[in-house]
Amino acid sequence: MTKVSLSKRILNDELHRNLLFSRCLLEYRYLEQQEIKRWYDVHPLIKGIDEFKEACNQI
Repeated sequence: MTKVSLSKRILNDELHRNLLFSRCLLEYRYLEQQEIKRWYDVHPLIKGIDEFKEACNQI
């Protein structure tokens, strides 16, 4: 999840889909020049967890 937090992208695999479905990762959408753009991020509550912060600092 730390990689998603930095890159704002996910892989199209079972792990990332499960994290999306469980709302650990969130999908954001916006319209730019008549095209839908997507980006992803870790749920804000997870970003506040000390273990997640430590994992981010190790990258």
